[in-house]
Amino acid sequence: MTMPRTVDEVFVRADARQGGAVHLVLPGGGAASYGETLARARRLAGVLAAAGIGPGDRVAAFMRTSRELHESYIACGLAGAGAVPVNGLNTARENGLLFADCAPAGLIVEASMLDRVPAEILPGSMRLRLVTQGTASGWRSYDGALEASRDLAGPGRSRPEDAGLIIYSSGTTGAPKGIVLGQQALVDNALMASGVLGYRAADRFLTILPSYSSFGYSFDFLQAALAGASTVLTPLFDAAAAVELIERHRVTCLAGVPTMFVRMAEHMAGRDLACLRLIDVGGGPVPEKLKQDLRAALGCETVESYGLTEISP
Repeated sequence: MTMPRTVDEVFVRADARQGGAVHLVLPGGGAASYGETLARARRLAGVLAAAGIGPGDRVAAFMRTSRELHESYIACGLAGAGAVPVNGLNTARENGLLFADCAPAGLIVEASMLDRVPAEILPGSMRLRLVTQGTASGWRSYDGALEASRDLAGPGRSRPEDAGLIIYSSGTTGAPKGIVLGQQALVDNALMASGVLGYRAADRFLTILPSYSSFGYSFDFLQAALAGASTVLTPLFDAAAAVELIERHRVTCLAGVPTMFVRMAEHMAGRDLACLRLIDVGGGPVPEKLKQDLRAALGCETVESYGLTEISP
């Protein structure tokens, strides 16, 4: 069987294989199946297409980890556009420079973050503005747009060589630069990593990493979907809350940076965390003692990984 070559194809196949399986466990306590996620993504793709957004265009998403962010990644692939996730910590000034650089044709923003979207610097190419988790004057409601939209049916419009994702660097030695990652590059990277780590459909992930980062995107969004696993969504990292969610939802796999696990370790005493089977830690120096302590405390495999956004990642 051939492997998927675009991000949207990963989810089309997941729906065909196990459309009724849980894809996302939502913060409010509900759940969305793979079939439901793809259906909503197809409607969002229809919204994009109706606005004239398609191959070669870019859609920026400025929001915390959410079902809408995950859906936007899939919808962009279906419509043939490149997704531009924006760091949720960005200031209005930083966003103004970013939007001026990538000139998005569409913008999806969480209502609570609209104060950091400088309207006076938005490019004239903007054809669609959607707001999630709230309403705002001059913006279309995300859920309302989906309800009124027709599905963008059929195969996705992205090609394997097209830009699937543009993630901006931290700009430590100059202005942040947009790193363009191809559709097939993203999928191939996720296939290799998930194969090495042995992820499977019975696994359950937790988004302690933000899904707008290349690390969170790769593990909790794309690798989880390749395996057909489910993902527990949490908008922001909170160490105590994360430990409680691991126990409540029987999370099996975690990916995060070293400081996250150091902080979570302070809240693990007395918790039943035997469900965990694999921890992947990276994104910063990983003391050997941290890996040893996690293995000893949790009895699960703890591995160190290395990557960078420029290589998908």
